[in-house]
Amino acid sequence: MLRLGHCLAMIGLLAVMQGCGGGGPKFELTPVKGIVRIDGKPAPDVMVQVMPDIAKSAQGPTSQAVSNASGEFTLATIDGKPGAAVGESVAIFIDTVEERPAQGEVGKPPRFPGTYATAKGGIPVKIEAGKDLVFELKSR
Repeated sequence: MLRLGHCLAMIGLLAVMQGCGGGGPKFELTPVKGIVRIDGKPAPDVMVQVMPDIAKSAQGPTSQAVSNASGEFTLATIDGKPGAAVGESVAIFIDTVEERPAQGEVGKPPRFPGTYATAKGGIPVKIEAGKDLVFELKSR
């Protein structure tokens, strides 16, 4: 009888431990590819970051990619998993080749405003399975 009690206690403990692991955030990743353009032209070397919109209770990791010569990108999470979290998100954009002249020197103007690099100036987007993204940035 003592053995049966130990077995039942062990089964109960395992059941409790199983339940403890599932309490974290719930999100689903889906493959996401797309294109980024500036004034209608493909934009190479632009980092695209897609973050779940916490203002809309979206959850999940940030995903990112850098656009190729044709402006195309394929998102992956920061820890390397392919895709992005399904749901309401905000996309931000960083110019990876923007000149940073020395203090007092004048460089080329940026390809697009720096406001695109902030959550407030980013572009709202809904991440859905099978939906490609197209981002049209303006240079001014």
